[in-house]
Amino acid sequence: MKKARRFLPFSQFENNRPEALWTYLSRYERETGGDAIAIPHNGNLTRGHMFLTVDSVGMPLNKHYAVT
Repeated sequence: MKKARRFLPFSQFENNRPEALWTYLSRYERETGGDAIAIPHNGNLTRGHMFLTVDSVGMPLNKHYAVT
């Protein structure tokens, strides 16, 4: 069976936090051996929200957050 068919698509309707997307992509890679990538779309339309200095629960970004 093809790797991608093992997973349903992930969307903001499941969870709108970026960390949830990254967890989903990590699980996909771990369970299928496939590669995944997330490409942000048009940061100009986010009115600066794409470039916040805090995470999705308001905690300041730090090295640990960036690495994990």
